[in-house]
Amino acid sequence: MPHKQQAIGIFDSGSGGVSVAKALHDLLPAEHLVYLADLAHFPYGDKTAQQVQDYSLALTDYLLAKNCKMIIIACGTASSAASQLLRGYLATEKIVVVDAISPVVQFVKHRYQNQTIGLIATPRTVASNVYQEQLAAADITLHAVAAPLLAPAIEAQLSGEQHDYHDLLAFYLKTLPKIEALILGSTHYPLIKGHLEQYYQHSMELIDIAELIAQAAQKVLQEKNLLADATQIGTQEFYTTRVSAALQQVVEKFFGSHSLNLCELNHAKI
Repeated sequence: MPHKQQAIGIFDSGSGGVSVAKALHDLLPAEHLVYLADLAHFPYGDKTAQQVQDYSLALTDYLLAKNCKMIIIACGTASSAASQLLRGYLATEKIVVVDAISPVVQFVKHRYQNQTIGLIATPRTVASNVYQEQLAAADITLHAVAAPLLAPAIEAQLSGEQHDYHDLLAFYLKTLPKIEALILGSTHYPLIKGHLEQYYQHSMELIDIAELIAQAAQKVLQEKNLLADATQIGTQEFYTTRVSAALQQVVEKFFGSHSLNLCELNHAKI
């Protein structure tokens, strides 16, 4: 059985999930966080579902070895491909899994009844139809667009390259009809939220999945009586399967000076 003083494990294919770690730290500053980026296999959006499941299992095992009480899948692609698998895998350990899609679906159902909304995400997430399936019973029209180059462009810019996001966003978003809101379906996308606001001239409601994931995690921890003692000060550890200037930059932006720990996954699974 997990206990409240254990850490929360967070994994993503790259740097984007640090936006979830930041949202979680802002909401629950007493929680210890362990973040794991699988940059050795980034991006996940062009991988098969089986590959993403294998990566997700290996990442989860690594976080379990760090004695985590909760696993947060801070990746839309991994959530669409592996969340059910991980819930079954961790059920006997009573470790709770929070994915990057379910909290968004619940928010959209509550907020956007009888409206038309858009989704921008990786090709794997869009091809999975997971949002369409989970919103099928709600009176909501969803238009999805795959953006295979967007997350890699964000990683590259964080590493020092320059990108014209307006042209890249226009290339993808021009295909969407009139919508009331846009789901940022990758945790990388909140990192360029300002560019998205400029593209829409601050007239579009942008659904920030990082904040919704953090709120969902807080709710589950409260329900399970697993919230850390509020008197303590939470710590953060960052691990990566490949050294990355992009990851270092976003970690320092959100959390100040932190070292990145290089890790090796169980390659028997991947």
